[in-house]
Amino acid sequence: MSNQDQPLTPNIISVGQALLAMRNAPYTTESALAELIDNSIQAGAGYISVIISEGLKEDKNGAIKKRLDNIAVFDNGDGMDSELIQNCLAVGFSRNRLDPEGLGKFGYGMLIGSLSQSFRVEVYSWQKGKSINYVYVDIPELLRTNSKQLLQFKR
Repeated sequence: MSNQDQPLTPNIISVGQALLAMRNAPYTTESALAELIDNSIQAGAGYISVIISEGLKEDKNGAIKKRLDNIAVFDNGDGMDSELIQNCLAVGFSRNRLDPEGLGKFGYGMLIGSLSQSFRVEVYSWQKGKSINYVYVDIPELLRTNSKQLLQFKR
């Protein structure tokens, strides 16, 4: 069978386009932030800190307005090993799916809540005595590269 005779197997989803569409999920900044805080609580954090920086942005009428520029959530929870962090931003992944007391069960809030507020999400995590793990999703980069996977790397 030649390459011409082989059936086409189209990708069922364009990752960048799908995430771009999911940005329209009905999250407010507060509810998206609550998703991240819920994750910290679920990870056993006794300390949670939220740091927010403001920036200035010109609106369509030329007026300069303050806006949230960056939001970071830090906690002292269990941390994520390299396998967990590689999956933590995958839509549908939840380590708490079977936990009857768990806050997050659908694997949607961490990524989609965050992307509803931003085009890029970064997650850093470590466990005592182990290296820092890092993963990110950047919608413009996914669209530009037509990548089929989350963008990630481990330190």
